[in-house]
This record gives sequence, C-alpha cells and structure tokens, in this order.
Amino acid sequence: MVRTVFGLFDELFTLFSVLFALLILLQQKTKKSDYRELKILIVFQMIGLIGSLIYQLQPAKVVVLDLMATSKFVLIFWSSLLIFRELDIHELLEKIKKFAKVLATVFFVSSFSSFLRFPAIFLASETRFGLRAFKFIFFHPFVLAMAVVSTLSILLLTSNQLKENRLYSWLLLLPLLLTLRSRSFGFVLIFLLIYLYLKTGIKIGRIGLFVSGAIALSGLFLLIQLTGSFDKYYGGGVESARGILTEDAFAIAKETFPIGKGLATFGTFTARTYYSPLYSDLGYRQVYGLGYIHTQYLTDSFWPAILGQYGYLGLGTYVGLLASLCTRGVRLLKQNGAFGLAFCLPLIHLVISSTSSNSFFNPMAVGYAFIMALATKLSADFPRQ
Repeated sequence: MVRTVFGLFDELFTLFSVLFALLILLQQKTKKSDYRELKILIVFQMIGLIGSLIYQLQPAKVVVLDLMATSKFVLIFWSSLLIFRELDIHELLEKIKKFAKVLATVFFVSSFSSFLRFPAIFLASETRFGLRAFKFIFFHPFVLAMAVVSTLSILLLTSNQLKENRLYSWLLLLPLLLTLRSRSFGFVLIFLLIYLYLKTGIKIGRIGLFVSGAIALSGLFLLIQLTGSFDKYYGGGVESARGILTEDAFAIAKETFPIGKGLATFGTFTARTYYSPLYSDLGYRQVYGLGYIHTQYLTDSFWPAILGQYGYLGLGTYVGLLASLCTRGVRLLKQNGAFGLAFCLPLIHLVISSTSSNSFFNPMAVGYAFIMALATKLSADFPRQ
C-alpha cells in the first residue's frame, strides 16, 4: 500500500515537473547543454520501444508505465534544471539546512542501536560482522543509505565551500557504515578521498587522477571481497538471484543483438508487477524470489535490466548518459568544491549501488536527481566560491 501511494505521488510529481518545464521552454531561450541528457534518454527509450514493437511481450499500457518508471531520474533532473533557474531558493535552502542538521543528529544517535541491539525496530533481521544492520524506520538499509546520502548532500550545499556543517557531515558517516553494506563502505571511502582532495587543494593531473581512481576501485573491490558480497550474491549458482538475472541478461542481449526484449520485460519494477511472460519462459516461476508469488529479487540489480530490455546498444547509450552526468560533476568540482561534491555524491552512490539494486530506476533516485539539479543551480549562482 505504501509503495503504491509513493509510486503514484512519484509519477504525478514527475509529470507536473515536466509540464512546468515545458511552460518555461515556451517563454524563454535555453542552452543546448540543458538538453544533453534528455536527448540521450530519448535515444535510449527509442531502443526499448523498438524492442517492444518487435517482440510484443507486454501490452501497450504496461510498456507506457515502464517508459515512465525508467525515465523519471533523467526527467526530474532535466525539468528541475529549468525550474530552479527561475526560482530564488536560497532562503528555502537555509530552512532545509536546519532540518538536515536535526536529521543528521537523529540518524547518528539512533545508529547506536546496532551496538545495543535495541530498539529492534531500527534493525534489520540479518547479522554481519557480529552486528545487526541499521535501517532506522525504513524497510531496508539501502533506503536508509539513500536518505543519509541525500541529507549529506544538502549539508554540503549549505556548507559555504566546506567551511560549515562539517560536524554533521561526519556524524552521518556512522549510520551509513552501520548499514553494513559493502556499497556503503565503498561510498564512504570515495567520499573521504574526494573530500581530502578538495580540502588540501592538491593539484592532480591526468596520471594522478588515474592512479587515485585505481586506488579507490581497488579499495572498493577489496571491501567487496572481505565482506563476501560477490560470492554471496553472484557466486551461488541457482541460489543466487542476481547471478541468474545477470547470466540470463547477457544471453538475452546476445540473442536479440543489438537491442533487447523491450520495455517491461526484464529486471524493472513494472516487469515484476506485471509479471513478464519472459520470466515464465526462463523458468523463474520455480525459483524463490523470482517466481510469480515471491518476486522480491526480480529487481535486485540494475544492469541486467538494461541488457535484457535494451540490449548492448541500450547499455552503451546509458553509459553515455552517465558519462555526460560525470562530465557535469567534474566541471562543478572545478567551479565550486562543495556544490560539485553535492552533485557527485548521489551519482556515485547510484553507480556503486547499481550492482545490487535497481539504482537509477528506484523511485528514491528522483530525490537524488532533484539534489543534483539544485547543485547545478547554486554553482551557476556562485561560480567562483
């Protein structure tokens, strides 16, 4: 019920934002760069629609629903870029900062429940490293992690070039780590490296950037290996839902090269809700978590959905979209460290999480897109801070 209500609000919010942005387009000129990600999204979804027309595995209504669900992140980012340009949001942002500080304190204090094992409502049922994962009032630790990253990004947006809100930013790292997810460990590692780089003002050339990236990736893979996440979720043969989805996604992409099976057919929440005929063909009804009744693992990864629905051509297109966003992030980091970091953190978290969640297709990713557009707006207002 909660998921249905939130999903409906999410879709209405996206529709309203796009309509508002279109009204702005009719009244003023915009930059070509404003449309970059939108153009890539259109190409991406055209690939999916071609697959839908060829294979016709889902009815038109379901295809349209998936089209909206898989476009929300980019649509909110694009429309928010145009809307924020017309608004003075600085006073509102100061009020949000106060709320973010309160939220950071609540998250930090509540996270000690992992050590105390009380109250149980704040903790997930699983145990890792001798502790129960912290989830606060959310249904899963990943949702808490997204809420923490959002709060951290808001604090960075109001940090006066990393001079303020430092204590609250550090406080948020503990609840993030206590989700006990390897992706959270990797995110904290990357955050600390970028923060250190911005605070020290060290100039890094291309070689230095490459070495730093290699060190960060090595550290991330080491964390994954130490936590056993890869073997648990991808190395378990028939017992691993993510392993099954990934293997089958590659097989589908090879079979339907260069496109995939089309929208709402594989790996997305819409394909899960309107149980895709492709799942029955693949024998998923006999696999727990992938069957018709218990479907919770069908959206347990992001890249298999890209490969299965859009094929290798869609995969390349979406990587191009992410590259475009990364280019914006690097530019913002050079203009204003705090705003650039606030832009990059949600993007980094989604990329890291894409191996173990529906990531960019998650409804909460809309909030990330909103924050990234906000960082772009503030960087344009204060380009040399």
